[in-house]
Amino acid sequence: MTYLEDDIEPVDPGIENLERFCEKIEAETPNAVGSTQLKWLDPTLIEEEPGFALRNYEEPRVQAHIAKLVKAWHACKQMEPIRVEVKAGRCFLRKGGCRLRAALIARAQGAMIKRVAVIEVRERGARSTVHLLNSDDHLSLTPIERAQGYQRLLDEGWSTTEVATEIGKTAVHVRDAVALLRMPSAVQRMIADRVVKPHLALDVWRRYGEQTEEVLLQAQERARLEWQALIEADSATKPLAETVQTPAAAPEIRITSRHVQVPTRRFGKKFVTELTHHIAGLAQQFRANAVPDPQNDRVALHLSTAEYQAFLELSAQAAAHLSQPGTESGNEPIAVAGGKPEAQATAH
Repeated sequence: MTYLEDDIEPVDPGIENLERFCEKIEAETPNAVGSTQLKWLDPTLIEEEPGFALRNYEEPRVQAHIAKLVKAWHACKQMEPIRVEVKAGRCFLRKGGCRLRAALIARAQGAMIKRVAVIEVRERGARSTVHLLNSDDHLSLTPIERAQGYQRLLDEGWSTTEVATEIGKTAVHVRDAVALLRMPSAVQRMIADRVVKPHLALDVWRRYGEQTEEVLLQAQERARLEWQALIEADSATKPLAETVQTPAAAPEIRITSRHVQVPTRRFGKKFVTELTHHIAGLAQQFRANAVPDPQNDRVALHLSTAEYQAFLELSAQAAAHLSQPGTESGNEPIAVAGGKPEAQATAH
């Protein structure tokens, strides 16, 4: 368990600002507080409020960023102050989570970090979320993390226009970002991992709805196969020794619009079974009752009324299925007559 998961007793529940918080700490533990024009605090006094952070600290790119900051702390590089807010005698992180975590890791590794520079955030509530959206950790939030921040402001009662004005974006940008949160979690993961760009995911979602995840997963596989084919083609043109010495590293597979194809709609098992039996029956009728008329280039076929009605019903089901969005482009739907089949038919 880390200090971030521990419960820290309030210094004084009546304290609501950094100045008094530091005075109280300094009176009890002089070496834990220092100041010039800034305040300086022992980093273990700064807590992370559950549910406040937008950033996912477990993401590989965030972990790599923290690792770079750990090296910077070891090298005694200048760091921007961490922003904090004091509530009920406790000091909470408001901005600079990566720097704080890196400082704690570096100190655990032996770096001489007694205190870190802090600045008090005096604007509270929704304004604290605005600070997160305008992060200065030199690592941009993912589109999903930003969308969660926008949604938090909307939940606080802000209008879309107010959010857009505050962050310097358009209202359309805010609405599109928040729409990402309504997508399946797997699609959100692909957006966060930069496998697919938000605008492309939105285009697919608006067109295919519940099929979005399936469409994008198929597109990702096409992109992977495309990359693999390029590598194989490249390897075929190189000497064997060169290919062995310099194997191609697996890239980050990214989806573009050319990888997206309309998903194939599938007929249900029951419909396929019925259609198979009906076609087999029609084939028997063709062989038994068909009367060719070579002069007029026609075939006369006598069907029972029940067989004719069954054919029309199955034709209508197939036509309705193929007319729905989702028939794969490039695969032309089978032409199904709305009434009689192309051959001359007589029901009796």
